[in-house]
Amino acid sequence: MVKAVIFDFDGVLADSHGIINRIFSNILKNELEIEVSEEEFGKLAGMRFEHRIEKIAHNHKLKISKNKALAVAEKGRQEYFINGIAYVRLFPGAERVLNEFKSAGFLLGLGTNGSRQHVELLVKMLNIGNYFSSVVTFSDVAVPKPSPDIFLKCA
Repeated sequence: MVKAVIFDFDGVLADSHGIINRIFSNILKNELEIEVSEEEFGKLAGMRFEHRIEKIAHNHKLKISKNKALAVAEKGRQEYFINGIAYVRLFPGAERVLNEFKSAGFLLGLGTNGSRQHVELLVKMLNIGNYFSSVVTFSDVAVPKPSPDIFLKCA
């Protein structure tokens, strides 16, 4: 019998991919001189930003170090935190679904590759923290998504 439901955050509960893709498209252009459409960046959703950057650089025949990919990813995260986070909204019906599961007695978890700092701020900003009995971010596991570790720990 199912007793719990675990949700991802970005792209499942929160309509955040558009602003994330726009920010990282611009960051890649400014930092690495790589022209990447928002759509191209978005096709790699679910991967850590630094891994997306490494993959895109490789696809564009550009060699970059892991440290450079991390630095570019961190720049994008900061830009998102400072200028993008205010544009994030719940998808229509997301809160209704959370409420229905919670009212039916399910335990709810949130598992995400987002940083704890960003997730805690967004959960508070969107007023959905009361729904979750467990929140697990990439910093809580040894191997982030697409590995199942985040969801296993959340359970």
